[in-house]
Amino acid sequence: MKREFARILHPQAATPITIDGKATPPEVVQGVASFYLLYFAVFALGSLIISLEGLDLFSAMSAVAATLGNIGPGFGAVGPSETFALFSPFSKLLLSLFMLLGRLELFTLLVIFTPGFWRE
Repeated sequence: MKREFARILHPQAATPITIDGKATPPEVVQGVASFYLLYFAVFALGSLIISLEGLDLFSAMSAVAATLGNIGPGFGAVGPSETFALFSPFSKLLLSLFMLLGRLELFTLLVIFTPGFWRE
C-alpha cells in the first residue's frame, strides 16, 4: 500500500518493492497478488453460492472461510457447538472442494483441472 500511495503522488518514479533492502522481482509480486486475488474470488463466489441455501451471509462466509482455511469451526450456524449437517449434499460437496483447495493450494489443484495440464 505504501508503494501505491507513492506511485499516486509520484507517477513517474520507479519504486521497487523491497524486502530486507533487496528489490523483489516483479514475477514474485505478481504471483503473490494473483494468489490473493484468486483466494478472495473463490471465497466471495463460494460465500454467495452457499448463502443461496437460505443461510445468513455471515454464516455462509464463516463456513467457506472455515473450510477454505482448514481452521475447524466457524461462526454463526457453523459455530463450535454446531455442525455442517444443515447443508444440502451439493453444499457439502462444494465445501469439501474448498477444503481440498485450502489444503492442497489453489493453483496446484486448479491447474489439474485445465486441459493443457493433461496434454503435455
